[in-house]
Amino acid sequence: MVMNTNGGPMVSKQLCDVPHLRIVWFNKESLTNIISLAQMAEKHRVTYDSDKEKAFLVHLPHKIVKFHQLTSRLYGMNPREPNRVFTQVESKFMLGQLRDNNLKNLNNRQQAAVQKARQLQHALGTPLLEDLKAVIRMNLIRNNPVMTKEINLAEKVYGPDVGSKKGKSTQRRPNQVVDASIELPDELLGLRKEVTVSLDGMEISSVKFMTTVTHDLYYRTAQYISDSVKSQYERVLDELYTVYKNGDFNIEEIHCDNEFGSLMSEWAVSKDPIIRVNYANPQEHVPRAERNNRVIQERVRAMYHHMPYVHLPRILVKYMGMEAPRKMNYFLA
Repeated sequence: MVMNTNGGPMVSKQLCDVPHLRIVWFNKESLTNIISLAQMAEKHRVTYDSDKEKAFLVHLPHKIVKFHQLTSRLYGMNPREPNRVFTQVESKFMLGQLRDNNLKNLNNRQQAAVQKARQLQHALGTPLLEDLKAVIRMNLIRNNPVMTKEINLAEKVYGPDVGSKKGKSTQRRPNQVVDASIELPDELLGLRKEVTVSLDGMEISSVKFMTTVTHDLYYRTAQYISDSVKSQYERVLDELYTVYKNGDFNIEEIHCDNEFGSLMSEWAVSKDPIIRVNYANPQEHVPRAERNNRVIQERVRAMYHHMPYVHLPRILVKYMGMEAPRKMNYFLA
C-alpha cells in the first residue's frame, strides 16, 4: 500500500492482526499506524460525546478503549498505556507540530524572515548552508534582504531541508575518496585560458541532456537534446564552444566516452585551433563527467521533493535539468 504524506509517499508491505479488528497494513518505520474510523465502526460500536470528554470510545466485548484528542486535533491511543492521555510531543504524530511550536516562539518579523530565508535556499537550488551563507556575506545577490543569522534561525525552526535530505542522501560506503584538490589563486586562473572539459550524456525521466564540467574551474552545463541525431549534438557542441569563446577561454581538450567518437572526430578538427579528444577505455567512463551527472541529478531530485506533484511534464523536467547546473555555478568550487 502506498500512502501519500507531507514527507512524501510511504510504502507499507507488511500486514498485522489487530485484536478485535482484522488484518490491517503495518509499517514498523512509521511513527504511528492509522486505523480507519469507518472500519472500526463496522466491527464495534463507537461513541463520541464532546460534552463529557473529547475522546472516541470503542466498545469491545470486554472493555472500552478510548482514543483521546491530541494537541494536533487527531485522536490516538498508546497500546502500551491505553488509559494514559499523552501529549503531542510524546505521541510524535506530526513533525509539523514541532515546527509550528518553534514559530510561536518568534515574533512576526522573525517568522517572515525565516520564511524568506528558506524560500531563498529553494530558489537557489538547495545549496549547502555554508555556500549559501558565503554568497550572502560576499553580497553576490542584489537587493537581498536575507542575512546569515536568519539562515541559521530558519535551520533551527524548520530543521534540515526535506528535499535536500531525500535528493542528496546516498548509501554510505566504508572507503571514501579523499579530495586533495586546492584552490587556485586568481593570478593563475588569469594566466590559463586553455581549459579541459569532461563531457557525457545524461537522462532524467527519459529526457536527454549533454552535460559538461570544466577541469579546475568546475563550470557546469546541461543542454537539452530534443532528438538523438548527429545534428542535435553538433548544435549543443557549437553552443558550448561559443560560451567559452565569449568568456575568452579556449577549449584545449575534451574527455568523453567512446560513444561520442564518430561525432568528435569531425567536430573537433573543424575548430581552430583543433581540439584534442581523449576517449575513455572500452567499457569504462570518464570519472569526472560521471560525478558531474550524479551531482546534477541530486539537485534535480531535491527540486522534485519541493514540488506538490507526483508526475512531472517533460517540459518541466527539461528546465529543471538545465537550471540545476546553472545555479551550481553561482558558488565557487
